[in-house]
Amino acid sequence: MARRRVLCLDWDRRSLRLIVARVGSGTVKLEDAHQHRLPPNLNADDPAAMGEFIAGTLKRHRMKFRRCVVDVPRDRAVINRLTIPPTPAQELAGAVQFQAMRELPFPLDEAVIDHVIMARDENKNVVEVLLAAARKDTLGRISATCEAAGLTPERIGLRPYANLIAIQRVEEFARQRVLFVELGPSMTEIDVFRDGQLAFSRAASVTVPVRGYDAWAADSRVIGINELETIEAQHDESSVAELVLEVVRSLQAYRVAEPNAVIDQIVIAGGSGLEPDLMDAVEKRLGLPCVLYDPTGSLGVSPTDSLKLRSFSATLGLAWGVSRENLLELNFLDPKKPLPPGITLRRRLQIAGVAAAALVVCIAGGTVYHLYQQSSTLAKRTKEIEQLSEMVKADIELRNHIDELDDWSKQAVWVDHWATIVESMVDPGKKMIAKNIKFEESSSSITLDLLCKDYETYIAFIEKLRTMKDAKEKPVYTVNQQGKWQEGMTGDADLIGSARVQVVVNDVFTFRAEAKKRETTRKARLQNF
Repeated sequence: MARRRVLCLDWDRRSLRLIVARVGSGTVKLEDAHQHRLPPNLNADDPAAMGEFIAGTLKRHRMKFRRCVVDVPRDRAVINRLTIPPTPAQELAGAVQFQAMRELPFPLDEAVIDHVIMARDENKNVVEVLLAAARKDTLGRISATCEAAGLTPERIGLRPYANLIAIQRVEEFARQRVLFVELGPSMTEIDVFRDGQLAFSRAASVTVPVRGYDAWAADSRVIGINELETIEAQHDESSVAELVLEVVRSLQAYRVAEPNAVIDQIVIAGGSGLEPDLMDAVEKRLGLPCVLYDPTGSLGVSPTDSLKLRSFSATLGLAWGVSRENLLELNFLDPKKPLPPGITLRRRLQIAGVAAAALVVCIAGGTVYHLYQQSSTLAKRTKEIEQLSEMVKADIELRNHIDELDDWSKQAVWVDHWATIVESMVDPGKKMIAKNIKFEESSSSITLDLLCKDYETYIAFIEKLRTMKDAKEKPVYTVNQQGKWQEGMTGDADLIGSARVQVVVNDVFTFRAEAKKRETTRKARLQNF
């Protein structure tokens, strides 16, 4: 890729930063860099006034450009990480646009959206993206500002993403999880970068005072890469304390999504002069390694220029971003869009320019191809639905088996109740014997023939069972006497009388009465499914 000269601009409420670099093959050769304070009465949101100021600055530095690369600050953009169903790359833009309608705080037709792929599944389908959106009026003001300066923006990127690219070019940070803090005069951007991705980003409104601001703005002095005059910030403890609090809040917010994340390095950038104080305060508060941003090694320039370049992270990121195709993935001037359904057909018609017969063939071919694509997608979705249906059916069957097991366990209590009945007998073996014992599930009862020493023993046994209560003070058993008490013909000289007794287990009886309803419910689950 041939090297070309680019102009990259980045501005805020108080200052303008610009660099000129030769870019190509993923590298940047810095030619010039300037930071210029805005006059106090200049409104940076006024395209005409800001454009005139940029034009004057370029003229003062004898820079002649027709095109430029700019960015949107964090507080003027919406950034969301979206988890989406597994989606092929060619269908991704449409899926992101559909989900953006629910995620954005403003109507989709008032915004421009773009996205970056964050994660894929084992089939290479996209499952997570970073959504970036900016209002059209915001982008319109940026474009109008550039036009007022005699420039045409070739790309409008996103400042946090430009900072990501800049950090990735510093070798020692490229494979680390970095918490990046860029101080601005009224808005500080705080980002987390990991694995070459923007994992978290927010803007915090903190006013940072700068010593010498009015004097510098009044005479329009310039700091350039070849001319340095240090403008030190006031040692404002309240501003530092507020900034530290915002850093802590940002770290806590990031860890909501990634609770076990460990920050390897904190990097602080900006041109306020307050950065060294903030570095010491953050390092003391969080106990994490903290350094000032220094791109000199990556640019191949003298380390003595590190202080001058500390505030140029975003502009340098823009330059690196355009040094190789698709490196600056977010571009609000040319966002990724869903392909129109008939795009293939229209291209064929434009190229062919043939008669009506050929046109019909092209339409038919395009329609068949489109239907094939839709059919293929439908087949995939149908297969996914079938797999989900099998999973749901298996879940219902498992629930039914669990319910059946529960029913069985509530019925399989005969041994326990028989033990209770035996314990209730009066001196069993001597004064009372049970014979011909039958367990009847249909009536939830135990029938037995009793041989007793006397009638009083028989009545005492029945009364003992009838007076048993459960935890809810309900009778445990219903005792039915089947036949009359008879004396003689027992075959035992000591046990003179006999009688047949039916002991109904009440809770099992009630349970069985409702079992049919539960069985019907279980069948209905599968039938309704």
